[in-house]
Amino acid sequence: MVTLIDENDYANAMQGTVIPALAACATEGWMEPATHPGLTVLGKPYESHDGKLHYMTYSYAKFPKANREADAPDEARGTIVIAHGFTEFCQRYDEIAYYFLAHGYSVAIMEDRGHGYSPRDLEDFDRVWIDDWRRYVVDLKKFCEAVARPLEPGRPLCMYAHSMGGGIAVALAEQYPSTLDALVLSAPMIDAVFGPPEKITPAIIDTLCLGHGDQAPAPGQTTFPSWSEDLVTPGLSMARGKWLYDLRADDAHYQNFEATNGWVREMIRLSKSIRRQSAIGRITTPILLLQSAEDVEVVLPAQDKFVLDVREAGGVASLVRLEDAPHEQGSLPNVLLKEVMRESLSFFDTYTEPAPWETRNDIAEIDDAEIDDAQK
Repeated sequence: MVTLIDENDYANAMQGTVIPALAACATEGWMEPATHPGLTVLGKPYESHDGKLHYMTYSYAKFPKANREADAPDEARGTIVIAHGFTEFCQRYDEIAYYFLAHGYSVAIMEDRGHGYSPRDLEDFDRVWIDDWRRYVVDLKKFCEAVARPLEPGRPLCMYAHSMGGGIAVALAEQYPSTLDALVLSAPMIDAVFGPPEKITPAIIDTLCLGHGDQAPAPGQTTFPSWSEDLVTPGLSMARGKWLYDLRADDAHYQNFEATNGWVREMIRLSKSIRRQSAIGRITTPILLLQSAEDVEVVLPAQDKFVLDVREAGGVASLVRLEDAPHEQGSLPNVLLKEVMRESLSFFDTYTEPAPWETRNDIAEIDDAEIDDAQK
């Protein structure tokens, strides 16, 4: 069961219901970035929290019972890690986190380097830059193990990953197969739409990255704009779009809007890496891919092929196509967002609920004679 807030009274529902419920169970934290052979240790930017990554966790045990679904369990089913998309941040997922909590899950979300209150390596906060895409992956791995898993010890750890976060999550599942028990990919960036044909884009970007060009805005980028209804992609909820814009307008940390040449270069490298057959063959985590039929930000055939490749490699993967849905699934109108939440929660429940025999207390020992009789 998924009960969405009233889209026609969205701001009041967020302020009066969602935000207070989250505040009752929220903990803010900071994590030292991960280290890994081959990755340069980056400096600690002046305006950062001593170079640490910012995150939020939400405990199901402290989530108000009045806000839980009628069929929610007494104890948490597990923990869901949210891996955000390009230029996103913790608060952007307040509503999604609320639904996960209401259904019985603790929630954890970390802001990737260059996003939100996590370290910014460029003085211009408007730009998103990363030196090596693998940094995103090892940071997420450390966050899962050091912060998210301890929230519900002994219970499953799942992930809901959107867009850029989806590409990072796939890399995590390939490089560290035992990390997650279930993974939902929301419009994942298996392969992004960058403009020029794929075969020539890397050469163009490599040229643009010469010198300090990797820190310059990529072609076609613009700074954070003034409000206009045109900013809300057709097919999305205007109420949710305006709420998100206001969050960003009120805090300069949330106004990054431009991809740098360096970020584009690393996303191309990430995409190539996660689509390798040898990498896909390492995936053991069950995957549900939620595809937006009207998505123009990522390559839909690449998503189709990825699911088929996982299956052919012996993994578990399924795809649900959301008709009429644009890329930003977290801002869909209720009729489509309800489908996103229903599919996601049903999938997570499948891999977090104990098997029937695990909950029985009346299993008696069976002697060899009974086994022999059963086999006859």
